[in-house]
Amino acid sequence: MHVLPQVWRGDYDNFINSMVLAGSVGACCFIFSHALYGWGHTVSHVTAGFFNHFLLLSAAAVPCSLAAASALGSGEPTCTCLALGAA
Repeated sequence: MHVLPQVWRGDYDNFINSMVLAGSVGACCFIFSHALYGWGHTVSHVTAGFFNHFLLLSAAAVPCSLAAASALGSGEPTCTCLALGAA
């Protein structure tokens, strides 16, 4: 569910990286859990941080817009790039 916006925006590189990482690391941690002395599930959660990296890369590529910021009701730009003056 977290990767659906990546597909909707056409960010297929980060989508594929996210899915390969989640699938391959998750499967390896499950398969080798016994060899990891039961720590496979914990290792999968630690590596989930890298999954978040791809989600954040995708979110950072979304352009800020004044229309979206003013739609929040205040009319003040709330996007980070606008607040920093990089509009």
